[in-house]
Amino acid sequence: MNRISLILDNPVRDLSYVSLIAMELAENGFEVNIVPSNMRHYELILSCPDYVLYPHQREGSSAEEILLLHDQGIEIGIMETEQHIKENYFIDYQMPKNLKSLRIPKHVFSWGYYFQSLMKNNNLYSDQQIKVVGNPRYDEYIFNPETFEKSIKLLIATSFGIANPNYLNKKQNKKAFLNANMSQEDYSRYFKIHKGTIENLLNLIKEDFFEMDNGLKLRPHPYENEKFYIKELSNSVVVSNEEPIVNQLKQSNSFLHYHSVSSVDSAVLQIPSINMSWLPTDYKMHDSTPFMLKTSYQPGSQEEMKELILLIKKSKLQPRLEIDDPIFEEYLFKTDGIAYKRVAEHIISDINLSLKRNFSAKGPFNNIGATEHFLKFIYHKNKWKKTKKYFSSKDIKDYIYKCQKILQKDFKFNISNNEFKNIELTSVKIVADK
Repeated sequence: MNRISLILDNPVRDLSYVSLIAMELAENGFEVNIVPSNMRHYELILSCPDYVLYPHQREGSSAEEILLLHDQGIEIGIMETEQHIKENYFIDYQMPKNLKSLRIPKHVFSWGYYFQSLMKNNNLYSDQQIKVVGNPRYDEYIFNPETFEKSIKLLIATSFGIANPNYLNKKQNKKAFLNANMSQEDYSRYFKIHKGTIENLLNLIKEDFFEMDNGLKLRPHPYENEKFYIKELSNSVVVSNEEPIVNQLKQSNSFLHYHSVSSVDSAVLQIPSINMSWLPTDYKMHDSTPFMLKTSYQPGSQEEMKELILLIKKSKLQPRLEIDDPIFEEYLFKTDGIAYKRVAEHIISDINLSLKRNFSAKGPFNNIGATEHFLKFIYHKNKWKKTKKYFSSKDIKDYIYKCQKILQKDFKFNISNNEFKNIELTSVKIVADK
């Protein structure tokens, strides 16, 4: 049986679309392995993949890995989870500088024509590599009719991870940004703006600027330390970031953000969104895409924000653009609930199964058959289980069967954790139950 491995980085953000792609591939006869990004250096080679779908291609380890996998005859796809960002930030801080590695992926899946043009105009990927498919993360938004009580008048999303990191301490976080080609000057400027914006936002909330009583909720970014906000505000104001933001958006009448990609989610869901555009920004780090500028309200001062607050309180604030506006096609191609199918179809039709493949642990990949690497594997497995990036085979199974029910499908799957020498691995295998 031919095998495809899907790297799952952030379950809160990515588990839905990764599971949908896995479901479609398994229905078409592939063995699919969903591999935690944190554990891929131990388990990816063990899954013996013919094809690996990465969430992105970045300077550093993923770029090096992709070169190694390619040399072993393994084909690569890139989902690219960050497509609603400004061109200069993407080019300077996201893309690998090794142009050879950019020629390797068989597929680079683009949400829409905007990102396709960005990649082509900067000679990053070729026409043959780029596949415009829409964003599978929004598929469930379209096909799932589930509704929630509108209990939140204004949901505020933070996105200040550089000044309030969750998984790394500030010293480690700084090193990570500098390793991603960011200069010391840019980092200092970026950090200063984020730190100041956090202080400004907290002061506004404490001073009751938004006048929402119990109707105001703050959702920290998953990469931020939510305990900081709970300490500064309270448990009654701060909502958990352990569930997908779609659930909280569906409970909200309006959405306030700071140049955030989550505003795209709100636009698809037709939840009115407002950018904190009166607060300081950096042209290189924060500038919104044209889509975000057009779909979110852009108050230029606190006085203009007050006018929008009044509309929220009167339940009169409407989305700036409806979903049939042409800009949605430019940035998101089709919002029809089947982008995951288009991703799977490209993989199924284009995969070259005649390539000679060699699965060996080199570079960052570890051979857990060796005692030293096995002990490291156990340590990192236990560490991963304590993080917000943990997911189980049950999580995958529950999501797939929930979608099967909504889509009125009765296809059956075997879904379980992989094993190595009777040791349970973290990766989840999905095959059709025949």
